Amino acid sequence: MTRTKERETTFKIITVIITIIACITLAEIVLRFGLPHLKKSDFRKSRYPGVIYEYKPNLNFYHQRHQTQITLNSHGFRDKEFSKDKPEGLIRILCLGDSATYGHGIKNVDETYPAMLEKILNENSKIPFETYNMGVEGYNTHHEVAVLKHKGLKFNPDIAIIALNFGDAGRDWIIVKNGQVMNNIPRPPFLQKAMPDSVHDFLANNLLIYYYLDIALYRHFMSFSDKYHFYSNMAEKTHLEDNIADSKIFDEKSLLDFKQICQKHNLHCIVAIMPWFNIIVNETSPELQGLQKLIAFLKNHNIEYVDLFKPVLYENADTNLEIHDYMESLKVSKTDPHPNEKALKLYAEEIADYILNKTNQSITKTIE
Repeated sequence: MTRTKERETTFKIITVIITIIACITLAEIVLRFGLPHLKKSDFRKSRYPGVIYEYKPNLNFYHQRHQTQITLNSHGFRDKEFSKDKPEGLIRILCLGDSATYGHGIKNVDETYPAMLEKILNENSKIPFETYNMGVEGYNTHHEVAVLKHKGLKFNPDIAIIALNFGDAGRDWIIVKNGQVMNNIPRPPFLQKAMPDSVHDFLANNLLIYYYLDIALYRHFMSFSDKYHFYSNMAEKTHLEDNIADSKIFDEKSLLDFKQICQKHNLHCIVAIMPWFNIIVNETSPELQGLQKLIAFLKNHNIEYVDLFKPVLYENADTNLEIHDYMESLKVSKTDPHPNEKALKLYAEEIADYILNKTNQSITKTIE
């Protein structure tokens, strides 16, 4: 009788294990084949030093979260097809940046800031302008400078703009590990203690169900302090392939490299300083101290800049809203601090005004 019960118990345990494995396998199959928009990565490792990773070229995919159809050109950027040929008299602008430049959460590509910038410039100038959107989600300043050096220069630009926010000083969100591109999302503290890094990396790289569970845990169960602690200490805790990770407000070396490359190739270099709406909520936000440090650095090194805090904070056009509510109205959603179409239009207008009023005369002389 005892042996019978032991056999029944063993059978139940085996049945439960098989059922769990079957459920996980079924879920993995559904993620991989049943829901193609949940592909793990649309990135690939870049062959260019410093660029590290890039979008796969000619992609056409549906972004489920934002319900947006995304089309990338043959160079892996969210824009029209780029041409090396440039008509005489045309001013070409490279817009380098991260997800804000790329247009995260923006359904219509014509409402990304580079596209709106091109439109505004051409409506207000007799000289034709053309913008190339080279923004890639997750990029930091060091990625963007590398993109200019290895990809952008071949398109004969006249102006290079880096859109910079205070999340761009390191703390890479996307990295290359073991030759594979993956989100650099930390595990909640209880998983960090329970699971070795090697096991975590293997599961994240090979199982979509684990990958998305990891993202869900990160988004909903990790505190801000946990996330900040992870990224500010990333360089000490992980060995990243060709990545930079530090806790500075902005990347001084990359900005100086940006200026040097532009000077060498006779380009106007402009740094567009973008606010991040989950941190900048009013005129007393601590990050504004960092803004003053950045502006002082740019002035000291004679680097042109456009302060995009100005149109969204200091010149609040909507006087019927409190400043916090106004800033909220510039976000993609309540939980997504990326700039929406309204904010990007303000950015484009401010940058266009700077180009037309500050640099147009010298650019014209350069072309002539």
